[in-house]
Amino acid sequence: MKLAKLFGCIALALVVGTAGKATAESGNLGYGTNLLYATDLDGAGFSSLYTIAGGGAVVKRFGVGQRFQSLAFAAQDVGYGPNLLYALGGDANGAGIINLNSISTQGAV
Repeated sequence: MKLAKLFGCIALALVVGTAGKATAESGNLGYGTNLLYATDLDGAGFSSLYTIAGGGAVVKRFGVGQRFQSLAFAAQDVGYGPNLLYALGGDANGAGIINLNSISTQGAV
């Protein structure tokens, strides 16, 4: 995954992985303020949640499940609680089943 700042053009900021999805959040979700949250896949298709600081520090936080394909944040309670990340994830055997997952930064998926 390549992350960039946009100032009228795109400039490579840092390379995090190869198949990641990311969302930004200025509030504190448990790891500090102004962090980018991202998922990335390992070779077996297992996804982990990472935090990325503006200075470039990338920290793997915990595993979240198989084949996560997107990541979004909702501060408001949309039915599962406030301040949660949401992700679409696939099944482990690749049958094409897509699941909606809520992710607490405390580690509950």
